[in-house]
Amino acid sequence: MGDTFLREFSKILKVSVRKGDIPARYGGDNFTAILPVCDEEQAYAVSKRIIDSAREIVVTLPDGTEVRETVSIGLAVFPSHAQDARDLFLIADNMVHQAKTTGKDRMSFPSDSDDVAVLRSIGEKNIIIMEAFSQKRIHPYFQPIANVKDMRYEAHEVLTRIITNDRVIPAAEFIETAEGMGMIGKIDYQLFERAFAIARDQQYQGKLFLNLSPKALIMSDFMPTVRKIMRDYSIESSQIVFEITERDTVKNMGLVERFIQDLKQDGFRFAIDDFGAGYSSFQYIKTFSIDYLKVDGEFIRNMLQKGKMEKAIVSSIAALAATLGIKTIAEYVESAEILDEVTTMGIDYAQGYYIQKPAPTLTM
Repeated sequence: MGDTFLREFSKILKVSVRKGDIPARYGGDNFTAILPVCDEEQAYAVSKRIIDSAREIVVTLPDGTEVRETVSIGLAVFPSHAQDARDLFLIADNMVHQAKTTGKDRMSFPSDSDDVAVLRSIGEKNIIIMEAFSQKRIHPYFQPIANVKDMRYEAHEVLTRIITNDRVIPAAEFIETAEGMGMIGKIDYQLFERAFAIARDQQYQGKLFLNLSPKALIMSDFMPTVRKIMRDYSIESSQIVFEITERDTVKNMGLVERFIQDLKQDGFRFAIDDFGAGYSSFQYIKTFSIDYLKVDGEFIRNMLQKGKMEKAIVSSIAALAATLGIKTIAEYVESAEILDEVTTMGIDYAQGYYIQKPAPTLTM
């Protein structure tokens, strides 16, 4: 489904922009278009063409269910909204987030207050991240993953938190900024060290799910550093499951595939996070040797409210995974009703607030 929509949307993007414009895909389900010599009115016209055309794309699932996707667009115009390319991109990216949170299937233009707020927020986050790292305030929170057959906790996802004097800051508020700063590797090392220390002290024998970008796997110092931290805290490779995210485009799938194969021979396991949300998910499952699929939480969360489409997608993913011998994990399981639904559909594991909220210690 994802690959089909991706191909169709790529065609739409190419014919919707003007001659001389530069459309491109820059990661997962994210696209960008550079429109030289363009004012707000022209940018609006191009964006409207893209949104209107995308509404016509229909993808048919194996059971006959028709699925329509939406497009959220953020715009920023030089020099009205920013004076350099970096700030212009940051503002446009923030507007994409605003378009998504206000209903999707729309475009969002920045106001003067948005321009100032975005740049001020980025500066403040940079300071918070640098101080948190230097003062060792990067901490793990653990959320259990339960086997739906007996509700036994077989694993925990390790979530990144920054702890300040007055609050616990979740990763969603700073992780993209940290990546832009080139700090994500250092943050991961500090996080892993604390998480492994807690696992050792609690004599934890279950699995730990660690989030990372595929690019991290091919960084020359990433795995040697992780292995050293594991040795320091007596963590076995069989306890580690790397969750591959789609925040970064994988330019060399073959190279990442070889790294994954080598690590799997050493006992490490791999999961695709938010499966079904992006348009590289099926390419990942086709190319990489995956052990777990974590079904995107939006499908799980909306199953009871929206019903047919979400249930069809989750059932299709469960059936595909079972055929391939891959275990499935439902994210955002927030009620007994949702747990019953995913269990009936053949999902293997459940994670979410109904199971347990993230906590600073492991639940045995």
